[in-house]
Amino acid sequence: MKLRKFLAGFAAGILMAAVPSLPAQATLADCWNGTVCLFAHANYANPIWRQVTDEIPGCRSLVGTGWNNVTSSWANNYTFGVTFIAYDNANCTGEYIVLQGDYIQNLGGSSWNDRISAVQVILS
Repeated sequence: MKLRKFLAGFAAGILMAAVPSLPAQATLADCWNGTVCLFAHANYANPIWRQVTDEIPGCRSLVGTGWNNVTSSWANNYTFGVTFIAYDNANCTGEYIVLQGDYIQNLGGSSWNDRISAVQVILS
């Protein structure tokens, strides 16, 4: 009887160790100073794509990165003025939205939810 309990506990422990834990929920604090961040869900929910604004050369295509047409919220945590332009085509053409200011939580209330395919940052 003791052996059965031991084996059952041992097997349960192995199963628990084999189940991966879910990643922690992203928050606005995960958008570090000096970065522009995209979030796959509204209200800054993970996953998160962050980029130092100085390292976005011209047009940055999101196609092939896992971020094409998935952005639902964004954050600008750059210390100076940033104009963030989001495009619906990968080569920064087509329709676009200009996002200025510090933060916009939700794109879900607009036609831009899950639509961004490329980004461009203009530092002022």
